[in-house]
Amino acid sequence: MKKMQDLFDIRGFLTLFEAKGERGALSKGRILHADRNIVTTLGRERVASLITGLSANFVDQMAIGDGGAPQGDLLVPIVPVLSDTALVHELRRTPSVNPVVVGQVLTFTASFLTASLTPIDFISPLNQVINEAGLFCIDNTLFARKTFPSIPFSPGDRVGVIAEWSIEVL
Repeated sequence: MKKMQDLFDIRGFLTLFEAKGERGALSKGRILHADRNIVTTLGRERVASLITGLSANFVDQMAIGDGGAPQGDLLVPIVPVLSDTALVHELRRTPSVNPVVVGQVLTFTASFLTASLTPIDFISPLNQVINEAGLFCIDNTLFARKTFPSIPFSPGDRVGVIAEWSIEVL
């Protein structure tokens, strides 16, 4: 008999685009980072609860942070683990994730603007970077997490980032 984990799998993929401001609207610029992410143990449990109707706590938030790499080596991210329950140092969270479903793929999109943060929001005001992101459920459960090499995140570097996070059920 097959185990439940052999019947379906959940995979995630995060793409971070440079946000370009054109005529008051944001558009996707060049890709800053693109890679698979982990869906946490709590995220997987949340899917099971949603399927059975035992929960209505769906994904509705995305966050970015700067605690995904050690301050001494900002280009080498800390590897996330299935038991993660939060970002290490969350900078900004948005409830505007604009979910779209196409077939078996659910895509969330959110924008994070550099102007919404000040130097004192960061772990180190000298290192204004982002290097972690998370998808959260309505009850603040961390559904998925991704760390990546640090990306400069100040108005002098760019307008911000547009995060596009795809979750695929196989």
